[in-house]
Amino acid sequence: MTSRFHKHLFVSGPSRCGTTMLRLVLSSHPDITITPEARFITSIFCALPYLPYPTKRLNQQEVMYFLELLRAEKKLKAWPGLNTERLCNDMLAAHMPTMPELLDKIFVGFAKAVNGGDAIVGNKKGAYALGYGSLYKQMFPDAKFIFIVRDPRDAIASILKNVDASFRYALSTYFTRFAYIYSMCTHYAQDSLVVRYEDVVNNPKKICERICSFLEVTFHEKMIDFYKNNKDYRLLSSAGSRHHPHTNGPFDATRIGQWESDQSLTNDQIATIEKIGKKYMAQWGYALSAQVKRYSFNTDICKYYVDLCGRKAVTHALHRRWQKQIKKG
Repeated sequence: MTSRFHKHLFVSGPSRCGTTMLRLVLSSHPDITITPEARFITSIFCALPYLPYPTKRLNQQEVMYFLELLRAEKKLKAWPGLNTERLCNDMLAAHMPTMPELLDKIFVGFAKAVNGGDAIVGNKKGAYALGYGSLYKQMFPDAKFIFIVRDPRDAIASILKNVDASFRYALSTYFTRFAYIYSMCTHYAQDSLVVRYEDVVNNPKKICERICSFLEVTFHEKMIDFYKNNKDYRLLSSAGSRHHPHTNGPFDATRIGQWESDQSLTNDQIATIEKIGKKYMAQWGYALSAQVKRYSFNTDICKYYVDLCGRKAVTHALHRRWQKQIKKG
């Protein structure tokens, strides 16, 4: 069992949808700290052949292997204020811990390092919208998930501008995560909340109050002024200021609808996005554009389906591997 003193919250969404902004908003609450992204969040599942299934207690050798994963994690070392080696030594002293207990130590350790609240702790990572959400729900039965979505045309245009990715990659990544968010909200309806980027920046108080109600905590005005806690990007990793330049200022509604005002997408790209995302756009209230011409299949749509099936196969394989470990245990 994990610590009874901490509840767990995981934040996710497609790329360029405001997940980093949402993490900072949540961490501005005096009771909440959400850690930055790190690869060990997913690598522990890839290491299952060398570790017992995540709810079983680890022996000393297995703890050492777990710590090797952490020490090799460059993103973890970039977390502001966190002394990775001191944290690893603290874990090494634990007697027969489970992986959730070790992860809890990381989340709480970061909260202490940045003087944040630790009543609710957790992590922000896109993988929770790629099948890993259900795996972490099994590790942390108390876990809640907040997903942030954005108009896919704005998000994909931002990916193309800021991430040096192809349209095919942006398309498949975005809608694969949309599909898994939809699945998480279906299977864990009581513990999953979806907020729209547009609503967060247009009416932050209302959305923050809704989030606090979902988390069963009292709303705090500091959430609205989240950027005041991020002076000089102190709560971001070393690359944070480059990838998230808007997180040290107030909510900015001018970024809504840029895909249309900037004409940053071609008609073919808009048509492809709307054809693939019609179901999810309707689900979260994004209207289709009136001017898009009749859509015809092309390599982009084919690539999307290939990637979607491939990503599903990966997470399904992880599930099967975990179930085999449980049976062996």
